[in-house]
Amino acid sequence: LEPDDLACRPSTLILPRTGFLSLGLPREVLRLASHCRTAREVLCVLSAHRQWPASLTHHGAQSGGLLAHTVRAVTLAHSHAGARDPALGTAFLLTVLAHDAGKILAYEPHPGGGYVHRSYAHANKSADLLVAAGIFTEFPRDLADAVLIALRSSTSKVLTPIPDNGPAAAKTLLHWLTTVDQQAVECDVAELKA
Repeated sequence: LEPDDLACRPSTLILPRTGFLSLGLPREVLRLASHCRTAREVLCVLSAHRQWPASLTHHGAQSGGLLAHTVRAVTLAHSHAGARDPALGTAFLLTVLAHDAGKILAYEPHPGGGYVHRSYAHANKSADLLVAAGIFTEFPRDLADAVLIALRSSTSKVLTPIPDNGPAAAKTLLHWLTTVDQQAVECDVAELKA
């Protein structure tokens, strides 16, 4: 595809979606959803997969762990200075909201119970989900690209580094995301131990 094709033709992922308002989400998450249509789309997908785990063997491995981890990360992100950045604030919060959403496509329910990996590339799938959710129609192209590049690099900066000529905003978003996600994982693990 040429870059103009992505801007003109929406990408489609067929995923169940449900309303998210019944989830009892914290004010910080609802605030993001109130002014970001792409965030609302991601929340509808997360809501339909509310039983998904955040991991298969580590933090949030229980039913509902993905939604709980995501909500915790977005709540923590609202306290981060990046959330108040006039140019990147909404993009940062959306990056945090979507950072693990690709696990819905990467994990598959096992017939005997639990989940198994269908793919280990959940960060790429998170970026794909944002494209299908309409990030290119809501954000300027350079900012949408920065979010997608940051997401694709988030799982392994060694395997998928941000190119030297990549947008500076991608590096900033990745740094902020890494900080917030690390805090959320630490809270998840502490809760698991308790």
